[in-house]
Amino acid sequence: DLGYVPVDPEVAAAVERALGDRTVEPCADPAVELVRLLDRAFGSVAGDGALVATIGLDIARHDDPELHRLYRRRVIDPVRERVRELVADGMNGGALRAADPDAIADALIGSLTYRFAVLHEEPDPSAARRLVEDLLTALRADDREADGSR
Repeated sequence: DLGYVPVDPEVAAAVERALGDRTVEPCADPAVELVRLLDRAFGSVAGDGALVATIGLDIARHDDPELHRLYRRRVIDPVRERVRELVADGMNGGALRAADPDAIADALIGSLTYRFAVLHEEPDPSAARRLVEDLLTALRADDREADGSR
């Protein structure tokens, strides 16, 4: 148990810097951008970045609520919010069936984090890509939905 040990809030900023730029160039297809985003985000914790991810997991277990808030705002929320936006864009544009963008973001990010943190698999951008593609295939709106054949 880490208990309450005061931590310099700069830790969250240091993790953010160590992960590097996780943004991607916007494109017209939300699905393509989503694959690129998660590829970039999980690629940043592959190899030497795994230590940074481990530090992030330790921060998540820490008892300091201010540290949690800063870490979430600087490290977690930018990727999670963009995933939510892309899922919502896909639904609003008719490319994806209606779904809860929060649940989809958590499913994508959570399953990849589970593979790293629980299964101890090396973060693999191709696994992120396959997961996104599989989930998007399941969510794609198509003509079968309109005629009730699903």
